[in-house]
Amino acid sequence: MKKIAIIGAGQSSLLLGIGLLKYNYDVTVFSERTAEDILSGRITSSQVIFNTALNIEKKYSLNYWDNYCPEINYVSFSLASELGLPRETHWAGKLESPAQSVDQRLKYHAWINNFISKGGTFYAQPVGLKELDEIASEHDLTIVATGKGTLSDLFDIDESRSPFQEPMRALALLYVSGMSPSDKPGVKVNIIPGIGEYFTTPGLTAHGPCEMMLFEGIPGGAFDCWDSVHSNKEALQKATELLQTYVPWEAERCNNLSLTDNKAFLCGRYRPLVRKPTKKLASGQFVIGMGDCLVLNDPIAGQGANNATKCAEIYLQCILGQQEIRFDQRWMLETFEKYWQHAQYAVSWSNMLLTPPTLSTLELLKEAQKHPHIAATIASAFDNPAVLFPWIKQEQTTQNKLSQLKQNTIEDNHLFRTLIRRNAAYCEKFRESSLVSMLHHSSIKDKVKQRNLLDAIQLFSDHFQNTVMLKRAFCERSIYQKIAQQHLEEEFCHNFSLQKRRGFQPAPWDPIIDAVSAWFNWKMITLDEPGKAVVMHLVLEASAEIFFLKINKVMPSYNKDDYFNIHAECDEGHVEIGLSPLKNLSENTYYELFKIQEEAWCIMNTLCERFATLANKNSTPSLLQSEQQLQSC
Repeated sequence: MKKIAIIGAGQSSLLLGIGLLKYNYDVTVFSERTAEDILSGRITSSQVIFNTALNIEKKYSLNYWDNYCPEINYVSFSLASELGLPRETHWAGKLESPAQSVDQRLKYHAWINNFISKGGTFYAQPVGLKELDEIASEHDLTIVATGKGTLSDLFDIDESRSPFQEPMRALALLYVSGMSPSDKPGVKVNIIPGIGEYFTTPGLTAHGPCEMMLFEGIPGGAFDCWDSVHSNKEALQKATELLQTYVPWEAERCNNLSLTDNKAFLCGRYRPLVRKPTKKLASGQFVIGMGDCLVLNDPIAGQGANNATKCAEIYLQCILGQQEIRFDQRWMLETFEKYWQHAQYAVSWSNMLLTPPTLSTLELLKEAQKHPHIAATIASAFDNPAVLFPWIKQEQTTQNKLSQLKQNTIEDNHLFRTLIRRNAAYCEKFRESSLVSMLHHSSIKDKVKQRNLLDAIQLFSDHFQNTVMLKRAFCERSIYQKIAQQHLEEEFCHNFSLQKRRGFQPAPWDPIIDAVSAWFNWKMITLDEPGKAVVMHLVLEASAEIFFLKINKVMPSYNKDDYFNIHAECDEGHVEIGLSPLKNLSENTYYELFKIQEEAWCIMNTLCERFATLANKNSTPSLLQSEQQLQSC
């Protein structure tokens, strides 16, 4: 069993340590602080984790806070005029998947305990050069992941990858309660030329949900004022003054602020840089750095915790791939270069944001206000900065990409309209189905046919309650949860009204209705959120609107029942509430939705053909006959 030592207890080190334990490595983590010290300590960062990094955490079952942490669904940009006021540009780009920000004090406390519970060895003790040399001699691989700690200075700076010679921003971070919620929940980026940047992010601390306020001050500017702030009271007062003067549109949200705890303020500055990945110790042993220890970005692009997570996953895969080979310097250099293939884009983007924007970049930000697809493209860069490169680096290529994005916006809007037009065509075909055609025929007045039809409707209606509840239960994104909750509340127990009208007689079992219902239920579990919305609102509710408007007219004796009346009145609204989240999706998503839409309408037409067949039977089978059918299947 190979022995691996990790110096540091942060995002990359704990994730790597827990991942290695899964593959039966002997792992020891050294930390300057205990889990309890970290939990009760000072805040460390604003640590927004986007989808790719979140999925890595989920891979190792470390996503403890999914049900508690506020969702981050948007990245919003506000660009002030040259003089700082007013806002010249303002837009919100929708993330394809939610992000989240969990206080690292809370996260690391839980992860350390997880690491120990899985058999990892944890030492809370400082490690200097002498101790590091001893540790390296006792382990097959030693990794230094101390972030901005003093041991990181062991690694030489790679000047070729570090364009800045000094800190580019004065930083101040506050975790606060009492901020008014935003209509677009997510990261809000405010750029004030000549002054700096101001960010807010919803997050979770040990004290509950909060907002994280990050000020990035250009050296010598108005936001470069935190060195003289020495208390929490002064920090809140200074933050409020700056917002009122330079970001008044955000000051409106901040009338009742308080810090979440007495260690919820942090300020400082550091130089963004890249270090060389290995160091030879006095004993001749080599060690490798990891995460912020080697690639230290300014937080302006929110890449720190995401980089650390991706770095841990890449290192883990490289370790697993070297079962029979020593972890020598060559392996270390190759491993870091694999990580650099990703990290280079995060570094380039972060560094770009620290310098005055080019004219083409300003035009890109302004066009995002007009075109949601462009806004979404910029927002997606927080999860994967590579989407901006190489075109963002030069004026002409940026202009070319902007023209392409505008065209894609037209096409994407067209794809949404295509989705709606396709649905209208499916609805027209449904109006010609044997079921709806039957409602135009005089034979529908036959009492046996009406009874048979109501039996079939009852059987599906009972199943439909499960479909609606499953959609709500398996919704993960807040925008879909609100719609699913409203839909559930409006649909809940509608089948009971029909049961009451039928004297609470159980509907005879039918294998086709049962199988079709199971298909709809399964889709509410397995599809992503847009797919669920298409099946529920564009197919189930759209067909119900057509059917119940018609049947409410041709079976007047049932008009007094809540079931028919409510469906005739409400189903149109149940179609409309599902449309909004289906706008401005990616091109690939729309093509997937086209397939789902076609399948769902095929299943719905099969169901309605069965309704018509059952309605036209001469008599309704008894429960005994239904049981005999079941036994014969």
